Amino acid sequence: MPLLASALCAATAIGAPSPEPDPVPARPDPIVSAGGTQEPEIETGTLLPDWGGHRERLARHGLTYAVGYVAEVVAVPDGGLDDGAVAQGLLRVELDLDTAQAGAWAGGQFHVSSLTPHGDSASSKYLGDLFVVSNIDALDSCRLFELWYQHQLVPDRLSLRFGQLAADEEFGGTEFGSVFINSTFGWLTPIAANAPSPAYPVGTPGARLELTLDGGWTVRAAVYNGDPFPYDDQGEPENDHGTHLAWRDALLLLEAQWSWNDAPTDTALPGSVKLGGWHHTGTFQDFRRGEDGRSLADAASTGIPIVHRGNSGGYLALDQQLTRESTDSPEEGLGVFSRLGGAPGDRSLLEWYAEAGLTYTGLFRGRAEDVLGVGWAFGRVGHHARGVAEDARDWLGATDAVPDYEMVVETTYRLQVRPGFALQPVVSYLIHPGGTPGNDALALALRASLDF
Repeated sequence: MPLLASALCAATAIGAPSPEPDPVPARPDPIVSAGGTQEPEIETGTLLPDWGGHRERLARHGLTYAVGYVAEVVAVPDGGLDDGAVAQGLLRVELDLDTAQAGAWAGGQFHVSSLTPHGDSASSKYLGDLFVVSNIDALDSCRLFELWYQHQLVPDRLSLRFGQLAADEEFGGTEFGSVFINSTFGWLTPIAANAPSPAYPVGTPGARLELTLDGGWTVRAAVYNGDPFPYDDQGEPENDHGTHLAWRDALLLLEAQWSWNDAPTDTALPGSVKLGGWHHTGTFQDFRRGEDGRSLADAASTGIPIVHRGNSGGYLALDQQLTRESTDSPEEGLGVFSRLGGAPGDRSLLEWYAEAGLTYTGLFRGRAEDVLGVGWAFGRVGHHARGVAEDARDWLGATDAVPDYEMVVETTYRLQVRPGFALQPVVSYLIHPGGTPGNDALALALRASLDF
């Protein structure tokens, strides 16, 4: 079990869970007054009406907010580490201030958000998977997530954002993949599994520059603190509440995005492609080789692994709408997404990764906001992590299975019950959870999303 245990510890230490899709639905459009003595209308995208027009008044002065809560039950009826079920939830609060609308300077925006995840983890208790079956899975805490200021250096062309940031809020995501609840469809697994990175539920100090060009091109570059999960000398975590602002090492991200056919027409369907790269300046231990050149499974080895300086990788993400119901309902129709990524196999737990899926919005008459989705993801264990297990089997007679890959297939249907309230049943099948053959598992989930 040594390799499997180290793999799971590595995934936990780097915060494998990712909050994509964002549990809080998109911020609502400006409210339309009901007028007269009629019951106030429900605001688009929110569960509660704008009683007294307070939200509209605040928005006129540049202040907008979003409060969302996600509750879910995840059950593992077969396979995995054990059978069982857990309940968990996430409260998210966001506040934004537009400086121009507030009567101050033009081109500025302040943003702050907090997270309160709570409940048990199905991945830790019953599955032992690397991808993490739920994207709200996190240690119980009440924490600051993001706190940043953004300024338009050149209006609609060049912007700078700095403060406490989360990389998964801007980099590497897919539009059509956001409906799925497995963490692997959110923050990029080729980074999450292989290097410490700021993503749900942890933000970290950093800065991001974004350049918008003609022809649908956007270029983003960012630098973040490379140690978002620091520990003290006694091994206790130092960032329980998201307020630890120390800087150690750096994570660099660069992404170029090309989008096409943004205008809704029947024949020209929208899509986008993202090509990105990343580099972490920290130190990474080799999974197989010791500093003496021997395999770490060799009884004669010192057991001290080679230490590599830095880790890097790349990724490709694609979104494409395939069909559209009509130009009056441009979001309804079939869409496809895919992502690929890789990293060096000597110092990375997952050497390469692939995912793909299909979603259909508005499949049934009268259900224009419902989304049906089927997604697939596959991560290949690095050749050094596989090699040390093979060495242990060949030289030491170990009986543990050699790790090879983890794969998941998720099917889900997001039912928009009413504005601000959605129910989402999910069926997931996990193959080789934890990257090791055996214990394939079925996971069932029911999620309720509320936006106030």
